[in-house]
Amino acid sequence: MDTQPSPPPTEQLTQASTPPGFEEVPIDQLFESSTNPRKRFDDLDGLADSIREKGILQPLVVRRVPRGFEVVAGHRRLRAARIAGLTTVPCAIHNLDDRQACEVQVIENVQRVDVHPLEEADGYASLLKEHGYTIEKLAAKIGRPAAYVRSRVLLASLGKDARRAFLDDKLSTGVAQLVARIPNAELQREATENLLAHGECPSVSQAGRLIQDRFMLRLEDAPFDRKSKTLLPIAGSCTDCPKRTGAQPELFADVKTKDTCTDPTCFEKKRDAHAKQKLDEAKASGKTILSASETKKVFPFPHSTHVAYAAPYVDANDHAYDVDTSGKKKWATVIKGHDIATVVAVDPVGNVRELIPREALKPIIKELGGRDSGNDKYKAEETKKREKQKLWLSATRMAIGAIVEAIEEDAGWRNESAALLALALSSIIDGADFATKHEVAKRRELYPEQKKKGGAQPQADDLLNEFAARASIEERVGLGIELLITRGAVPHHWSSKPEYGEHLCAAGKLFDVDVLAIEKELVAAKREAKKTKPKKAAAPKPTAKSAKAKPAKKGARK
Repeated sequence: MDTQPSPPPTEQLTQASTPPGFEEVPIDQLFESSTNPRKRFDDLDGLADSIREKGILQPLVVRRVPRGFEVVAGHRRLRAARIAGLTTVPCAIHNLDDRQACEVQVIENVQRVDVHPLEEADGYASLLKEHGYTIEKLAAKIGRPAAYVRSRVLLASLGKDARRAFLDDKLSTGVAQLVARIPNAELQREATENLLAHGECPSVSQAGRLIQDRFMLRLEDAPFDRKSKTLLPIAGSCTDCPKRTGAQPELFADVKTKDTCTDPTCFEKKRDAHAKQKLDEAKASGKTILSASETKKVFPFPHSTHVAYAAPYVDANDHAYDVDTSGKKKWATVIKGHDIATVVAVDPVGNVRELIPREALKPIIKELGGRDSGNDKYKAEETKKREKQKLWLSATRMAIGAIVEAIEEDAGWRNESAALLALALSSIIDGADFATKHEVAKRRELYPEQKKKGGAQPQADDLLNEFAARASIEERVGLGIELLITRGAVPHHWSSKPEYGEHLCAAGKLFDVDVLAIEKELVAAKREAKKTKPKKAAAPKPTAKSAKAKPAKKGARK
C-alpha cells in the first residue's frame, strides 16, 4: 500500500521553500527602498506567524545595488520574515532602473487592498514628478480612469497635520480630498481642526459646506481688480489663476460659483495691497484717514463689515433709508451738491470704506423730510410699514403653525423609515442660521418667561436641541420642516413687499395651507375689531366757572 510522504517540519519549510526560478538571499543583505509608497505596516505579527507555518509563498522583488539588494516590492514580507527569525528569503532579482523600480512599487501596491489611499497617492505623485509620467499615461498603465488618478494625486498635497489625521482614520477619503484642495498647509491644518472640533469626522457634504463657508471666497466680492497682474505680481491675475474653481471644474464640481478663490491667504494679500493703494490715493487727495481708535468705533466687531448703528459715520455706499425708504438711493448720491467732506477707513476685513459724518447729514435729512426730522408724512409711512410687517409676521407664524400641526397629527406619512427621516431633519438645527433658530424658538415659546437673575438668556441652539432630545418622532420631523420653511420667510426689517419664502409656500401647497388667505383673514379680523371697538368717551368741556377757578395750593387751609 502506497503512503503519502509526510510534510517537512515547519523549521525546514520556512528555510527551504524557495519557488523554482528564484534565489534565496541572506536577509542581512536586503534593505528597504526609500521610494516605497507604503508607510504603514499593520499586523506584522500575524504575517510572521503565517510565514513560520507556511513560509514565504510570494518571493520579494529586489534589484542589485552596490550595498546589496534593494527591496522593490515585499517590504512587509521582509519585516515579518525578520520577526519570524528567517535568515534567508526567496527573491526575484531584476535589473531595474529607478523609474522601473518606482513603477513596480506603485503598481504592485495598487493591487493590494490594505494600501492606504495616501500611500497610493504618494506613489502616483512620485511617478508624475520624478519619472515623466502624465495623468493619462499613468491611468492607462494601472488600468484606472484619469479622474480616479487625478483625485488620488490630489491627496499627496495634504500637509503634515492633515496627513496624520487621514492616516489615523480621523478623516475619510472623501473629506481628505476636500481638505487637499486647500492650497495652503496652514489653512489645511485649521480646516482639519474645524472638521474634527466635535470629535468625529463629518460627512462629505457637511465638510464641503464648512470648507466653502470658511476657506473659500467669492471673487465677485473682491474689492480689487481681479484681472490685474501687477497688484500682486507673484500671484498674477485671478482670472488666470489655477486655484480659481473655474480653472479646475472637474475638481470643484460641487462648488456652484466658478469664480471662487480657494486661497484666502493670497486673496488677503491682494486686498491689503489694494487697500494700501487706495489709502495712498486718499492721502494724496487730502482726505482724512481715520485712526485705529476711531475706526474701532465705526466697526466695533472683528470680522464684521457692518457700520455700527450708533457710529458717528455712515458708509457712503450704504442705502440712505433715513431719507428714502425704498432703498434706491445711496448716501453718496444724497450728498451730491452739498459741501460735505468724507473720510476714509479700513474695515476689519481690509476693505477701504468712504465714510460720511452723521452730524453733517442732519441738515440734509431735515431738508428732505427724512427720519427724525419731525416730518409727519414720513412718520406715517414708517408706522404703516411696521404694521404691514407685523401682519406678514403673524401670517407667517400662523401658516407655519398650521403646517407643523398637520405634520405632527397626520399619520399618513409614517412608515418604517420615519425614524431615519426624523434623525436627518433634526440635524438641520446645526445648519440653520441664527435668525431662523431664534424665530422658531420664539414661535414655539421655548424661551423662559423670565430670565434668571444675573444669568444670560439661553441660546436658541440649546433650546431647540433640548426640545429635540425629548420630542417624539413626529415632533422632530415637524421641527426639521419648520426650520426649513422658516428660513427666508420672516420679513426683513426693510421689506416693502410680503415675501413669505419659497419653502413656506411649497410646504403650504403640500399641506393645503394658504398663507395669503391667512393674511386676508387677519386683515378682515383687524378691520372688524376696529368697527366693534368702543369709542372713548369725550372728556367734558370745562365750564367758564371751572376754567377760571384756580387749584388750591398744596398745604393750604380750608
